Amino acid sequence: MNPQPMEALAKATEVRRARAALKADIRLGKVTAVEVMEDESPGEWLEGMAVLDVLSAHPGWGKRTALKAMSRAEVADGTTVGWLTRLDRYRLVDALEGRL
Repeated sequence: MNPQPMEALAKATEVRRARAALKADIRLGKVTAVEVMEDESPGEWLEGMAVLDVLSAHPGWGKRTALKAMSRAEVADGTTVGWLTRLDRYRLVDALEGRL
């Protein structure tokens, strides 16, 4: 059997686990969504993660609140962390901190 599919499967599992761990850390307050958004060089596993998933992991927030923050920051709801520009990151942080 070709080892490439097994390697791809292992990498995908690693990415899913890392993303799940980040969301759990946000829910537990170990890290904030603001800290994630301020990181201008996210890891490869984080670049493909939806901004909506990061924000909705915040305690007390759901998709509706996350979408409102993204709307105030003028970030489309399908945007991934890796596609955020520096300006997008600044706007999101402002929206998350209630300045927008």
